[in-house]
Amino acid sequence: MLTLIHFSDIHFAPGDNGSQFDLNERIRRELLANLANLPANSSNYDAVLVTGDIAYHGRKDEYETARHFLDEVYSITGLSMKETYVVPGNHDVDRAYVQPGFPLWDSHEAIRAKADPIHWKDTIQKQLKKDPLQTLLAPFRTFNYFAQECGCQTTADKLAWSLLFPKPLELGFLLRLHGLNSALISDAADAPAKLLVSEFQTTDLGNTPSEINLVMCHHPPDWLMDKAEVRQMLRRCAPIALFGHEHSARVQRDDKLILPRDSGHLEKGGACSP
Repeated sequence: MLTLIHFSDIHFAPGDNGSQFDLNERIRRELLANLANLPANSSNYDAVLVTGDIAYHGRKDEYETARHFLDEVYSITGLSMKETYVVPGNHDVDRAYVQPGFPLWDSHEAIRAKADPIHWKDTIQKQLKKDPLQTLLAPFRTFNYFAQECGCQTTADKLAWSLLFPKPLELGFLLRLHGLNSALISDAADAPAKLLVSEFQTTDLGNTPSEINLVMCHHPPDWLMDKAEVRQMLRRCAPIALFGHEHSARVQRDDKLILPRDSGHLEKGGACSP
């Protein structure tokens, strides 16, 4: 059994930290106290999963504040950044790079211009391969500096990451974590159905019988232009998906998932169906 800690939308703004304006300080104290009492059955924590919005404006000092909080988590759980997995959210985007009238704003508009997977592929591929400055990824520079210690950066070669969890599950299954970047074209024009994952980020999701896929993504599908494709991918390949953004804690079971033939008794498990 694995015990995973899931955080999302921490929104660290260092100017408020520790002051009367830090409205989340009490919640963080209670969360740390709760971690000290769990998990049950004297088992150990295995990893920390963070589904985006670690910072508030994507700035270095905000990630430094977030790291101080995570160090408190690590001191209680015995974990470290090496057992931490992160994806970016819209607040992890440094919007100083993407203002109306800036080249990157126009790049985002070009991607959103057509609701067509071929157009998305051609436009993103052109911007990543032919732009020597990699402007499309500039807003993630500070996030990437934070995420590089746990191998979860967004790069031109790998917009999404895929990592095999080292601890095996029961019955010989392995857990593969996939981190999607749903904030790739995030800017002041964010709205439902205006963001994008794209097929570039789901190529590592496949039908490996010995593996169970867990997908991390900041935005739920309704926020994506390719929401139909993402939903289909999740139902076909990922029995567990973690999201953030909407600030609503809930667990939703999808009975359309297909479990492996020999693991029907698993509470949450599965592999891609053919």
